[in-house]
Amino acid sequence: MAELAGYEIYVLSESTGQSSVVTVSSGSTTTYTVSGLAAGTYYFSMAAKDTAGNLSALSAVVSKTIAP
Repeated sequence: MAELAGYEIYVLSESTGQSSVVTVSSGSTTTYTVSGLAAGTYYFSMAAKDTAGNLSALSAVVSKTIAP
């Protein structure tokens, strides 16, 4: 755990094709809410980042649909 520096969360919008990366700068964070998303379907994946800046393999992709 001491080498865990944080996470990168990858977000892809199905309707616009836009993608973004959210950086979580704490390795002790166990929950995170991505806010400001418009209605639509989004796909999320994440990777852990160590103190040297190395990223883990990406997690499985999950989706969430936000109703209008």
